[in-house]
Amino acid sequence: MFRQWKDGTLKMVLISKAEKQDLDYVCSLERELILEELSRGVRGFLQILDLQSLTERVRNFYASRNLDFSATYTAKEEEIIGFIHGKIQNHPLTTPKRVGFVTSFFIKPEYRKKGIGKELYSEMEKWFKEKECAAIELDISEGNPAIEFYRLEGFENYLIKMVKKIG
Repeated sequence: MFRQWKDGTLKMVLISKAEKQDLDYVCSLERELILEELSRGVRGFLQILDLQSLTERVRNFYASRNLDFSATYTAKEEEIIGFIHGKIQNHPLTTPKRVGFVTSFFIKPEYRKKGIGKELYSEMEKWFKEKECAAIELDISEGNPAIEFYRLEGFENYLIKMVKKIG
């Protein structure tokens, strides 16, 4: 896919399944995502994260995932500029019992509002459909500007998730 940037140049952006060599860069973007959420004053589980070991824990998460039940797609220009990760969960109330869950989605700020997120999300949704998921769920923090993006993609509010820090 080609995108035209503000300076008028055309750049090619490749959307593809993440490769093993992409892992370190995806982990660094995951860290950027979490730091961005924290900078907006997000509460919940983010406030109890151990930022010192965050990169290692994120790397271990991606390295140990079951590729039959999870997928990561990246957007690359010269380097990775965004990613989306999703997994399949079994849900006792749906038939079939599979529900797709978007665990992480991040586009570098300078590449937002250029259609890249829509392309990445579209690939993830297509993967969930191929895996026969009945629906797609995600968690998003209050005040996240991406809420409007998800609404335009057809998502609806159905749950308020709450957390209480106790230690």
